[in-house]
Amino acid sequence: MVRTYQRIALSTVLLCLAPSAQAGDWVTFANESHQRLISDVGIGLQDPREKDYSWGDIDQDGDIDLIVVRKLVGTNSIGYRNVLFMNEGIAEGHKINGVLVDRSNMIPGFFNLTNDRDAALADLDGDGWLDIVTATACNGCAPNAGLLPRIYMNQGSVEGVWQGFVLEQVRMPSFPEVPNFCGVAVGDVTGNGAPDIYFTDYNQDMEDRLLINNGIGFFTDQTAARVSTLLTSSSFAVHAVIIDINQDGVNDIIKNSGLGPYDFKISYNDPDVEGVFPQSDVQIVCTCTDYFVAVDDLNNDGRLDMIEADDASDRYYLNQGNLANGKVNWHEIFLPNSTGGFDNNTVIADLDNDGWKDILITDVDVDLPSCDQRLDIHHNQGNAPNVTFVRDLGSLPDPPIGGGTALNGVHDIAVFDIDGDCWLDLIIGNCTGTTIWINQGPGSICKATCDGDIDGDDTVNTSDLLAMFAAWGHQGGGGPADIDGNGTVNTADLLLLFANWGPCV
Repeated sequence: MVRTYQRIALSTVLLCLAPSAQAGDWVTFANESHQRLISDVGIGLQDPREKDYSWGDIDQDGDIDLIVVRKLVGTNSIGYRNVLFMNEGIAEGHKINGVLVDRSNMIPGFFNLTNDRDAALADLDGDGWLDIVTATACNGCAPNAGLLPRIYMNQGSVEGVWQGFVLEQVRMPSFPEVPNFCGVAVGDVTGNGAPDIYFTDYNQDMEDRLLINNGIGFFTDQTAARVSTLLTSSSFAVHAVIIDINQDGVNDIIKNSGLGPYDFKISYNDPDVEGVFPQSDVQIVCTCTDYFVAVDDLNNDGRLDMIEADDASDRYYLNQGNLANGKVNWHEIFLPNSTGGFDNNTVIADLDNDGWKDILITDVDVDLPSCDQRLDIHHNQGNAPNVTFVRDLGSLPDPPIGGGTALNGVHDIAVFDIDGDCWLDLIIGNCTGTTIWINQGPGSICKATCDGDIDGDDTVNTSDLLAMFAAWGHQGGGGPADIDGNGTVNTADLLLLFANWGPCV
């Protein structure tokens, strides 16, 4: 699940505004699966395969697209083709906002049978376009091309037409064994501005791997030189996150281990030797059967908190600031009414736009078929500093334990604004298929900035002119300064800026 390290380039930036919360407000969804997803039978709505989602604005058209990596449920050697769903807005001859269309033909190699278990979107080569990294899992399988992690490079646009992806395996180093990876995290750990890759390993001698980006998207395996074995030693490490958790200016690595040793740990990056993770700087947050970790600010205090999805009871950790040794002081709280079983992919998102982040936790064990549990949604009550949560699915049908609904046996859930109204929608992939639930928030709460408003202050003025000159001649996007979207900031964009000079209307 999301899982995006990106620089978003848009000529029209949508800014979502959070209205003030009112007592009793929560969230209402409508099932619009059939009108929102266009794909072949068995790939889309009726897809029973294990699914993992990544999302971002792949073609820089202002809306969010979806990557789906697929395999046979559980750990085995049977892979399936992946899917690229582009957000286009055309269904059954009628134009509506937010229709996901299967455009996998834009990625050569996506039709191959691969055993991908996870994927991440990141701008690997610094050209402003999101690329794809996949992670493959297969315990004890014979070597074959379908078991290799892959890198697909975004080709950007030519004269306003997006060119798709190209498989460039030369960017990925070789590994000492056939990879058996469960998760992939991306983020800059060396400070050169380019995202590096951390793969979490299932259960073999190779263990986790840290791949370092040379700055233009080519990677070398520098695990032994940079990371302690206390972090890399894995037994069913499903997930990792690269983020600056203690806010010292360098990115740290957070990961789980779902089998012995049972623990959930942080390896802090050394700010004096950036990109090195000493064993003394590893923090064991809990000795628990951890299956997934998600990071965000839950209580709006400006510090990053964590969710730990567990084989037993799920819990969250509120960041109390740093200890004298620079590690975070955590306050552990258990989530209410969380189901037992192997909870997995977790998303933190503000579903009702009240300014407080909510929690969504899926329920399928990524190792064994287990489709009888249920999706959990926990509503943030906003009672800072020690915020509490109530398990509440809003208008979604509360599934019974034992299976049988679209909310039982959920592999992953994508949470983003599909239809452009700035209310977050849900794509739920479970053991029997895919459903799309559109948030029925009361009207659009989006505000569109006018062309030329590069800094987003609702006025085209001198600050925007200076920002345009700073991006002048940029190839491969240029961000919001590339007003006409042709991939280069030039005189045409300057004329559009002057044409919109003054307050946005």
